[in-house]
Amino acid sequence: MTVSLGRSSAEREMHGKQSHIVPSDPLTGRPHSKNHSTEAGALSPDDLTRLRRILCEHISRYPLMEIRDLYKLIHQGAMGSEHAVSNVEAARSWLMEELSQLADGPADPAVDRISADGQIVRVHLRPFMRSGGDPNLLLAAFVRTANEFPGSTERLQKSWFLAEEMADAKEAPFARSDMQAFFERMQWHGYSAAHHSSAYQQAYRPAYRVVLRRYLSEMGMTE
Repeated sequence: MTVSLGRSSAEREMHGKQSHIVPSDPLTGRPHSKNHSTEAGALSPDDLTRLRRILCEHISRYPLMEIRDLYKLIHQGAMGSEHAVSNVEAARSWLMEELSQLADGPADPAVDRISADGQIVRVHLRPFMRSGGDPNLLLAAFVRTANEFPGSTERLQKSWFLAEEMADAKEAPFARSDMQAFFERMQWHGYSAAHHSSAYQQAYRPAYRVVLRRYLSEMGMTE
Protein backbone atom coordinates (compact mmCIF):
# COMPACT_ATOMS: atom_id res chain seq x y z
CA MET A 1 0.00 0.00 0.00
CA THR A 2 1.36 3.41 -0.92
CA VAL A 3 0.12 6.30 1.16
CA SER A 4 0.92 9.94 0.55
CA LEU A 5 1.03 12.03 3.68
CA GLY A 6 1.64 15.57 2.55
CA ARG A 7 1.07 18.39 4.97
CA SER A 8 -2.52 19.49 5.44
CA SER A 9 -3.54 23.03 6.33
CA ALA A 10 -4.80 21.76 9.70
CA GLU A 11 -1.36 20.39 10.53
CA ARG A 12 0.43 23.58 9.53
CA GLU A 13 -1.60 25.38 12.19
CA MET A 14 -0.41 22.98 14.88
CA HIS A 15 2.37 23.76 17.32
CA GLY A 16 4.32 21.18 19.31
CA LYS A 17 2.62 20.86 22.66
CA GLN A 18 2.11 17.35 24.00
CA SER A 19 0.86 13.32 23.05
CA HIS A 20 0.45 9.47 23.37
CA ILE A 21 3.64 7.64 22.74
CA VAL A 22 5.28 5.16 25.02
CA PRO A 23 9.03 5.76 25.27
CA SER A 24 9.99 3.17 22.63
CA ASP A 25 7.70 4.67 20.01
CA PRO A 26 9.39 6.77 17.33
CA LEU A 27 7.65 10.06 18.00
CA THR A 28 10.11 10.97 20.70
CA GLY A 29 13.64 9.95 21.46
CA ARG A 30 13.03 10.06 25.20
CA PRO A 31 10.14 9.89 27.67
CA HIS A 32 8.13 13.11 27.69
CA SER A 33 5.14 12.91 29.99
CA LYS A 34 2.34 15.42 30.06
CA ASN A 35 1.18 17.16 33.20
CA HIS A 36 -1.99 15.21 33.86
CA SER A 37 -4.78 16.64 35.92
CA THR A 38 -5.88 15.18 39.22
CA GLU A 39 -9.15 17.09 38.83
CA ALA A 40 -12.20 16.44 36.67
CA GLY A 41 -11.96 12.80 37.60
CA ALA A 42 -15.48 12.23 38.85
CA LEU A 43 -17.35 9.34 37.29
CA SER A 44 -21.14 9.41 37.53
CA PRO A 45 -23.20 6.22 37.84
CA ASP A 46 -24.01 6.56 34.14
CA ASP A 47 -20.29 6.93 33.35
CA LEU A 48 -19.53 3.75 35.29
CA THR A 49 -22.27 1.89 33.46
CA ARG A 50 -20.91 3.01 30.09
CA LEU A 51 -17.35 2.13 31.08
CA ARG A 52 -18.39 -1.31 32.29
CA ARG A 53 -20.08 -1.86 28.91
CA ILE A 54 -16.94 -0.76 27.07
CA LEU A 55 -14.70 -3.07 29.09
CA CYS A 56 -17.05 -6.03 28.70
CA GLU A 57 -17.20 -5.47 24.95
CA HIS A 58 -13.43 -5.41 24.59
CA ILE A 59 -12.95 -8.46 26.81
CA SER A 60 -15.46 -10.32 24.64
CA ARG A 61 -14.03 -9.08 21.32
CA TYR A 62 -10.41 -9.73 22.30
CA PRO A 63 -10.47 -12.85 24.51
CA LEU A 64 -6.65 -13.08 24.56
CA MET A 65 -6.46 -9.68 26.22
CA GLU A 66 -4.10 -9.59 29.20
CA ILE A 67 -4.03 -7.27 32.18
CA ARG A 68 -1.66 -4.85 30.44
CA ASP A 69 -4.03 -4.65 27.45
CA LEU A 70 -6.90 -3.81 29.77
CA TYR A 71 -4.72 -1.20 31.45
CA LYS A 72 -3.81 0.29 28.06
CA LEU A 73 -7.49 0.60 27.17
CA ILE A 74 -8.39 2.24 30.48
CA HIS A 75 -5.29 4.42 30.44
CA GLN A 76 -6.07 5.79 26.98
CA GLY A 77 -9.66 6.48 27.94
CA ALA A 78 -8.70 8.35 31.11
CA MET A 79 -5.37 9.92 30.20
CA GLY A 80 -5.57 10.33 26.45
CA SER A 81 -2.03 10.56 25.12
CA GLU A 82 0.97 10.16 27.34
CA HIS A 83 3.81 11.93 25.55
CA ALA A 84 4.41 15.11 23.64
CA VAL A 85 4.31 15.07 19.86
CA SER A 86 7.12 17.54 19.52
CA ASN A 87 7.96 16.29 16.03
CA VAL A 88 4.99 16.14 13.67
CA GLU A 89 7.20 14.84 10.86
CA ALA A 90 8.15 11.84 12.99
CA ALA A 91 4.46 11.24 13.71
CA ARG A 92 3.78 11.43 9.98
CA SER A 93 6.55 8.92 9.21
CA TRP A 94 5.30 6.55 11.91
CA LEU A 95 1.77 6.64 10.52
CA MET A 96 2.95 6.26 6.93
CA GLU A 97 5.07 3.23 7.83
CA GLU A 98 2.25 1.62 9.78
CA LEU A 99 -0.23 2.14 6.95
CA SER A 100 2.21 0.69 4.40
CA GLN A 101 2.54 -2.48 6.51
CA LEU A 102 -1.10 -3.05 7.43
CA ALA A 103 -1.95 -6.74 7.30
CA ASP A 104 -5.25 -8.51 7.76
CA GLY A 105 -6.71 -8.30 11.22
CA PRO A 106 -9.95 -8.72 13.15
CA ALA A 107 -13.15 -6.98 12.15
CA ASP A 108 -12.59 -3.92 14.31
CA PRO A 109 -15.14 -1.10 14.15
CA ALA A 110 -13.94 2.06 12.48
CA VAL A 111 -14.47 3.97 15.73
CA ASP A 112 -14.31 2.65 19.30
CA ARG A 113 -15.43 4.87 22.17
CA ILE A 114 -13.02 4.04 24.97
CA SER A 115 -13.77 6.66 27.63
CA ALA A 116 -16.72 6.69 29.99
CA ASP A 117 -17.83 10.12 28.80
CA GLY A 118 -17.34 9.28 25.13
CA GLN A 119 -14.73 11.99 24.55
CA ILE A 120 -11.88 9.67 23.57
CA VAL A 121 -12.04 7.13 20.74
CA ARG A 122 -9.76 4.74 18.91
CA VAL A 123 -9.85 5.12 15.15
CA HIS A 124 -8.87 1.72 13.73
CA LEU A 125 -6.65 2.06 10.69
CA ARG A 126 -7.90 -0.88 8.61
CA PRO A 127 -11.57 0.16 8.38
CA PHE A 128 -10.50 3.80 8.24
CA MET A 129 -8.43 3.22 5.12
CA ARG A 130 -10.99 0.85 3.55
CA SER A 131 -13.59 3.60 3.82
CA GLY A 132 -11.33 6.06 2.00
CA GLY A 133 -10.21 7.99 5.06
CA ASP A 134 -7.64 10.76 4.67
CA PRO A 135 -4.46 9.99 6.64
CA ASN A 136 -3.61 13.68 6.82
CA LEU A 137 -6.83 14.42 8.67
CA LEU A 138 -6.25 11.49 11.00
CA LEU A 139 -2.73 12.68 11.74
CA ALA A 140 -4.00 16.19 12.46
CA ALA A 141 -6.65 14.85 14.85
CA PHE A 142 -4.12 12.61 16.58
CA VAL A 143 -1.63 15.43 17.18
CA ARG A 144 -4.29 17.91 18.27
CA THR A 145 -5.70 15.37 20.72
CA ALA A 146 -2.25 14.67 22.08
CA ASN A 147 -1.67 18.35 22.63
CA GLU A 148 -5.06 19.31 24.05
CA PHE A 149 -6.40 16.49 26.23
CA PRO A 150 -4.92 16.71 29.75
CA GLY A 151 -6.06 13.39 31.15
CA SER A 152 -6.97 12.66 34.77
CA THR A 153 -5.12 10.38 37.16
CA GLU A 154 -8.17 10.35 39.42
CA ARG A 155 -10.31 9.06 36.57
CA LEU A 156 -7.69 6.43 35.79
CA GLN A 157 -7.73 5.23 39.38
CA LYS A 158 -11.52 5.08 39.56
CA SER A 159 -11.75 3.34 36.20
CA TRP A 160 -9.22 0.72 37.28
CA PHE A 161 -11.08 0.15 40.55
CA LEU A 162 -14.19 -0.59 38.49
CA ALA A 163 -12.19 -3.11 36.46
CA GLU A 164 -11.03 -4.77 39.69
CA GLU A 165 -14.65 -5.02 40.82
CA MET A 166 -15.47 -6.62 37.48
CA ALA A 167 -12.76 -9.21 38.11
CA ASP A 168 -14.34 -10.02 41.47
CA ALA A 169 -17.70 -10.41 39.71
CA LYS A 170 -16.11 -12.71 37.07
CA GLU A 171 -16.82 -10.12 34.37
CA ALA A 172 -13.08 -9.83 33.71
CA PRO A 173 -10.90 -12.95 33.40
CA PHE A 174 -8.21 -11.83 35.81
CA ALA A 175 -7.42 -12.23 39.49
CA ARG A 176 -7.95 -9.01 41.38
CA SER A 177 -4.66 -9.50 43.22
CA ASP A 178 -2.79 -9.64 39.90
CA MET A 179 -4.57 -6.51 38.71
CA GLN A 180 -3.71 -4.68 41.91
CA ALA A 181 -0.05 -5.69 41.64
CA PHE A 182 0.14 -4.51 38.03
CA PHE A 183 -1.53 -1.19 38.81
CA GLU A 184 0.80 -0.59 41.75
CA ARG A 185 3.78 -1.05 39.41
CA MET A 186 2.34 1.43 36.93
CA GLN A 187 1.53 3.86 39.73
CA TRP A 188 5.14 3.62 40.91
CA HIS A 189 6.19 4.65 37.38
CA GLY A 190 3.88 7.65 37.34
CA TYR A 191 0.99 5.91 35.56
CA SER A 192 3.08 5.46 32.45
CA ALA A 193 1.60 4.13 29.23
CA ALA A 194 2.02 0.46 28.36
CA HIS A 195 2.57 -1.63 25.25
CA HIS A 196 0.05 -4.25 24.22
CA SER A 197 0.99 -7.76 25.28
CA SER A 198 2.73 -10.03 22.77
CA ALA A 199 -0.30 -12.33 22.70
CA TYR A 200 -2.61 -9.41 21.90
CA GLN A 201 -0.30 -8.07 19.21
CA GLN A 202 0.07 -11.43 17.51
CA ALA A 203 -3.63 -12.31 17.64
CA TYR A 204 -5.21 -8.94 16.82
CA ARG A 205 -2.50 -6.81 15.16
CA PRO A 206 -3.78 -3.61 16.77
CA ALA A 207 -3.50 -0.56 14.52
CA TYR A 208 -5.26 2.61 15.60
CA ARG A 209 -4.87 6.20 16.68
CA VAL A 210 -6.42 7.75 19.79
CA VAL A 211 -8.30 10.96 19.07
CA LEU A 212 -10.93 13.21 20.59
CA ARG A 213 -14.38 12.29 19.29
CA ARG A 214 -15.16 15.89 18.42
CA TYR A 215 -12.60 15.71 15.60
CA LEU A 216 -14.37 12.85 13.80
CA SER A 217 -16.60 15.22 11.85
CA GLU A 218 -13.53 17.09 10.64
CA MET A 219 -12.24 13.75 9.35
CA GLY A 220 -15.49 13.11 7.51
CA MET A 221 -16.37 10.29 9.91
CA THR A 222 -19.48 9.32 11.84
CA GLU A 223 -19.91 6.62 14.46
